[in-house]
This record gives sequence, C-alpha cells and structure tokens, in this order.
Amino acid sequence: MKVCIVTDTFCDLNGVSRFLNDMLDEATLQNKQLYVITVTAKHRCKQHPNSFILQPVWKMEMPFYKELDFVVPSYTQIKEKILTLNPDIMHISTPGVAGLYGRLIAKKYNIPLVGTYHTDFPMYVYKNTKLNMLKKITQTYLRWFYKDFRFLLSRSNEYIKIIQQDIYHREVHTIHPGINIQNFHPKYKNMDIWSQYHIQQDRMKFLYVGRVTNEKNLDFLFEAWKIFYTKHEKHSPYLIIVGEGNITKYQKNYPNLNIKFLGRKINQELATIYTSSDIFAFPSTTDTLGQVVFEAIASGLPVLVSNIGGPQTIVNRSSKQVGFINSIQNHQEWADLFEYCLHNPQILQQLTKNCLEYSQTFSISKSFLSFWQSHTKLLQR
Repeated sequence: MKVCIVTDTFCDLNGVSRFLNDMLDEATLQNKQLYVITVTAKHRCKQHPNSFILQPVWKMEMPFYKELDFVVPSYTQIKEKILTLNPDIMHISTPGVAGLYGRLIAKKYNIPLVGTYHTDFPMYVYKNTKLNMLKKITQTYLRWFYKDFRFLLSRSNEYIKIIQQDIYHREVHTIHPGINIQNFHPKYKNMDIWSQYHIQQDRMKFLYVGRVTNEKNLDFLFEAWKIFYTKHEKHSPYLIIVGEGNITKYQKNYPNLNIKFLGRKINQELATIYTSSDIFAFPSTTDTLGQVVFEAIASGLPVLVSNIGGPQTIVNRSSKQVGFINSIQNHQEWADLFEYCLHNPQILQQLTKNCLEYSQTFSISKSFLSFWQSHTKLLQR
C-alpha cells in the first residue's frame, strides 16, 4: 500500500510538522511506503528520501503569524509528483492551497481521500480577528473541503465531538497519541544553559513552547502571570517563552515581569530547555492535541493546561497525576496554581516521576501503527 500525504506545513516549528516527520521516520523503520509532498521556500527542512519539497510560485506572510508563509504551489508540479508516486490513498494533512490541489487531483484521478484534522482553523481565525462571521466562513469552507473524504483522523478524543458537530459528520477516528521520546528526555538536562539567556539557575522556571500569537491564549497567560509575579517578585520566578510570533507586542505590553522570550529553538537545545525548566504552562484552547504537552511530559515536566481543547485529554489519560487542568475563565485561578507550584517543590518532584512513567506509553510505533491501520482498513472494505 502506498499513502501520499499532501501538506502545507512540513518544515515549520509546529506540532504538525514534527508529527509528519515522526511518521516518515517510523514508516522507514517499518518498511512502509509513506510519502510526503509539501511546498515551501524555507531551507530548514529535515531531509528524507520519501519527502518531496516543491518551490512555490508565489508566497506571502501568513496573516496573524508572519513567521509562517502562505504559499501558492504549482498545480502541475504537484500533479506530476502524485501521478509518478501512483498512491493507493491520498492523505490531506492541511486544508491550505497545497492540500486543496491534492484534493482536486485525488478527485480527478479517483484516488481515495482521507485526512487528519490537525488544527482548529475556525477557532484560530476567531481568536485572531474576533469576527464570528469569519469563523463561520472558515467552517463552511472546511465542510466543503472534507465532504468527499472517506474518513478523518483526529489527534484526540476531545476533538472528535467538535469535528463531527461543526465540520464533518461521517467517520472520525483517533490516532494513538505519541512522540519519539528519545528526542525529549531528562538525559538532556543541563542547568548551565540558562546562563546564556541571563536566567538564574536557582529560580523557578515556568515554560511555554508554541506560537507567540493570539490564538494560543497568551494574553490570558500573561495576565495570570502578572497577578502571580506582582505578589511573588521577591522570589524572582521566570516565565520563559519559546517560539516565533509577535514577540515585540508582548514585550511592550508586559514589561518588567521576568518574562524571557527566547525565540525559535529546535532539536537538543529545545529538549534541554524543556527538561531544565520546572513546569509547563499551556493555556491554548485551539489545539486538537498539543504536541508540546507530550514533549514536556516526556521531559519530566509537570503541565498546566486549559479545560478546553485537546491538551486536557493528554493529562486525563494518565493513571497518575502529571499536572493540572484549570478553567480558562479566571486569571486568579491560574495565578493561584503558579503560587501552589512555587511553594510545593516536593509535589512537583512527584509529578515529575509520574510524568516519566507516563511518557513510556507515548509509543511512536503505536501511533504510526494506528495511522497505518486506518488506511489499510479503508482498502479492505
């Protein structure tokens, strides 16, 4: 069986890109014919023999997030590559222009269509514009985009209900969650890393990793942090922000609060930052899973997530406590949790042990197997 994934994001610093790269690596280990076609002008892609990176004919900065490109690929190039691969199944990973071309080509040549709903785009649009009309337009587009798909895959059980209610009313299955835990592990811990960022080693470090943009609910995080830090400034705790986005805006709006913006970090440096921090704070309500939450837990980092969206699923799956799920309606409640973590290091130590035990269930092999089996069953019908 040959499966061809068409995606608009493969070389970016996000959970979708890391998931697709993990799937390709695992497919190689298991000798499966999985291919990825993407379009980008960036030169930081991981090289893989089964990935095909095409150049766009036009590109612009993505609205609301200038570090991502909105690209227009060559329809002819994508078609020629797909026809050369001659896949049994077309898997559309993103509903952008590359995904749209993949959809059109699959329809034209009668290739079965499936996909993964990685991103809650309607909520993403609403969070960045506050316009309910644009949210509804996005939902309408996605309903049309996915209407001929044989099934959709969700990254978490939580989002199955949302997908079936708002986007796609047919088959939705969950991919077994997982990451390559060898890439995120306490073996990378190195407290000396903080000196290069002028961060004191002996102070508590709260960490956020992800896009530095509105849809990640960062204003909520910073307001909660402001309440907490104002009360506990004498302890000099740090809020460390890793990721690209509108950093200047947040630096201007939240000065003098011991917030450190480190920008884009990858590979071992990112892994070291994770495991050398104390707790992971992720207030997003638009993530269908939250790859970074897995990465934090695998690094031995207790997590604090919202009670809306996919990340809560990760915390709830554990038989032992690995963090906290809290309402996203009240800044004071998050500030209180920050304070609880500050004053209870022994509790965090136990949560760290629970995280490391729990992370052993994050099998990337199982994740790939559930992904592959869903495609195999389609051809067996």
